[in-house]
Amino acid sequence: MNYFTRHSLRVLNIPILLISVVLTIQAQDSMQRWQNFDFSKSALKAADIASLPLEDLKLVRGVVFGRHGRIFKDAGIRAYLESQA
Repeated sequence: MNYFTRHSLRVLNIPILLISVVLTIQAQDSMQRWQNFDFSKSALKAADIASLPLEDLKLVRGVVFGRHGRIFKDAGIRAYLESQA
C-alpha cells in the first residue's frame, strides 16, 4: 500500500468517527427512557421500539448488553456507553 492510499484511509476514518460521535450525541436525548428501563422486569413491545431510528435501536442494544459488561467494537455504541458512565 503506498503513502497516498494509507493517508486517504486515515483521512476517511476521521469523518466517520465524527459522524458517529454526532449521531451518538443526538441519540442521547431520545435515549433517556431506556437508560433507566428495567429490561429484566418489563418486556418490550413492538410498539415501544417501532418508531425508534436504527441508531437508537443500536444504542438500546448497547444499554442492555453494556449493563452486563460487554465491550463494543462499534465506536458509536462505545462512545455512548462511556459518556453514560
